[in-house]
Amino acid sequence: MPVLVPGGRCPPLARAPDEHRAAGIRFAGIPGAGHFLSKEQPLLLSRELIGLFTGRTDPPRRPS
Repeated sequence: MPVLVPGGRCPPLARAPDEHRAAGIRFAGIPGAGHFLSKEQPLLLSRELIGLFTGRTDPPRRPS
């Protein structure tokens, strides 16, 4: 099952505890966001979620 772990900043040490929990886990750093991803960067979060549901693997583009 694909798993998306979005975060404002995803330093490598923050990833380590979760990497073994699922195969195909995808960490997504959302620039300019902290704890409130859906309010701070809704477009970038939406693109990551759409990518998860459609199987897209290319990184989201920054909104212009």
